[in-house]
Amino acid sequence: MIFIAPQASAANTFCVYTTDAFKGGQACWTPNGDKLEGCDIEADGLRPSLTMTYAGGSMSFDVYGGNGKCRTEVNDLREGTPVTVKVCLQKGDTGREVYCNSGRGTA
Repeated sequence: MIFIAPQASAANTFCVYTTDAFKGGQACWTPNGDKLEGCDIEADGLRPSLTMTYAGGSMSFDVYGGNGKCRTEVNDLREGTPVTVKVCLQKGDTGREVYCNSGRGTA
């Protein structure tokens, strides 16, 4: 019998959603290419705010433009680096972050 193991990066690809009733914000981490994508998936007047932290640094950005808009950022990380991705919803540039959720993976 032959077993084929899935690719290591596939196990570390993940998405997290904000905790509001309609899951209005999404953050997806893809280790192949070290890509973090944030999407606004609810017309609620709030925008997703994403933060990724890792040993030695962090990266943050917001998704502007409303429902259906996405933004992708790339950060070249050393293979095996642990990452934590957090997504929240925020009203305007100075509103407080609400409905936050996070997930963990590796580069």
